[in-house]
Amino acid sequence: MAVRVPPCQLRCFERKHMYQTYVTKVTGTDVAPLTLQGQSRVFDCRSLASATVVLPYGPDAGSYVVQTLEKECEESSFAARLRVELGKLPGSPAVEWTRPLTRRLQRLLGWGDVGATSADVMRAAKAGDRGELAELFPNAARLIMLGQVEYEHLVALNGAQHGAPLAALQDQALAAHKGQARAALEDRAEDREEDLEQEDAIPSRVMHEVLGQHTWSERPNHKAKCFHCEDWGSFECACGIGLCEQCRLPPAESELAPRCNWGQHPTRPLPFYVIDHIKWPDSEKLAWIRQEIGEGAELPDFSKKWRDLCGEKFGSVTTQRAACLTLYGQYAPAEACASKKESDFPPYELEQFQRLWDPSAPERCRECAKASAPGERHPVWFGCDMYCSRPCADAGVTIVCRTCQQPGCGPTSDGVPECKPGDSGWVRVRPDWFPDPNAIREDLERDMRLSMQGVLLATDASWNRHMQRWHLSWFFEARRDTNYEPAWKRRRRS
Repeated sequence: MAVRVPPCQLRCFERKHMYQTYVTKVTGTDVAPLTLQGQSRVFDCRSLASATVVLPYGPDAGSYVVQTLEKECEESSFAARLRVELGKLPGSPAVEWTRPLTRRLQRLLGWGDVGATSADVMRAAKAGDRGELAELFPNAARLIMLGQVEYEHLVALNGAQHGAPLAALQDQALAAHKGQARAALEDRAEDREEDLEQEDAIPSRVMHEVLGQHTWSERPNHKAKCFHCEDWGSFECACGIGLCEQCRLPPAESELAPRCNWGQHPTRPLPFYVIDHIKWPDSEKLAWIRQEIGEGAELPDFSKKWRDLCGEKFGSVTTQRAACLTLYGQYAPAEACASKKESDFPPYELEQFQRLWDPSAPERCRECAKASAPGERHPVWFGCDMYCSRPCADAGVTIVCRTCQQPGCGPTSDGVPECKPGDSGWVRVRPDWFPDPNAIREDLERDMRLSMQGVLLATDASWNRHMQRWHLSWFFEARRDTNYEPAWKRRRRS
């Protein structure tokens, strides 16, 4: 199977605004002229690698041109020259923007993530997130979605799929002008060295699939079955896998999947260089988070993604939480207007937000936001929510009769529910099919004697409470006022 993902390599550039690989978003033309224009640049050695990518769906839909130059070039200068070149194509396409290739744009184009570490792969593997693993390993997406590859093998092959030599990474790390950048690249180089040492234990089939190194026989073996569809007549690879003509081809791309066409100079090929910001601008953080989770995410989901992407770039936990809330204010301005600090958020969001950094963070009462005692839980539950006391649980709740849909009805002294619809008087609402309470009590007493070895604990008082709760659950319902304002919100406004 041919490699479907272009070779990408992480690189740090010493001079500001001087990069070697650029991404340009183009509108107003078909992809064919853009592909020919990129091939002409490679032929003339103005670019040593070129690619065109079409994103057919989503907020970032459009055509993208990726160019790797022979040497570093200033960003605005290259953008101006490329705008003139593209303006001469049929249809006079317009250039929306030109930017250096970052990890975010690499994932957007469907080329994996050259900056992902083994810890990132392991985290996605432990969570069982096959979609994330398929994004990190596009060549092996089919095996991952079918569950035919061990996650440990993906961890070992992380980074090797992009074909970046270890010596090149170390040379770039030593040439970096910032100590943080140098340390980051050296850490990734060490990770890849460990990955390469573990390749001997990886099945050849998985390695060929991830790295796109299958070498097929010229003719099919009609006595062998296809590994995927089990049809007879498969082309065989040295790794032992056999695929039929249909399965040997790249899997049919979804209509929503990116469509990519790329190439390199035949004698002087260069990879597509990816940069990873040491200090990300807020605009880049927001763009990446919106690309991953979209708009309208709540604080816990936003915080989890923020922590996965850039939490390690901050020091203490307090600094991380403050920076996350600041960025969330730009992501959701309407929420930020009413929420200036952690205590201003709803109890559920505050609880989930704090547990991202401290799994033992206390529960929060959904009414007053009171924290539970360390190691304990709130005593009162209402549905799926917990409360610190019964008054908090009953705040804003009205018991309504299921028959007349009005409050004020309830069970009588013998535990039988009654309803008073209008002025027609009290009406028994227990239907004929409802079991007799005395029969229920006899069955309960018999079961308790068998389970408690003759010790009867069902006293009259406990039995009455039991029947009242039962009748309330059958004939009445608790409704929460939609206009009710909880205590934690009133305290915030005071």
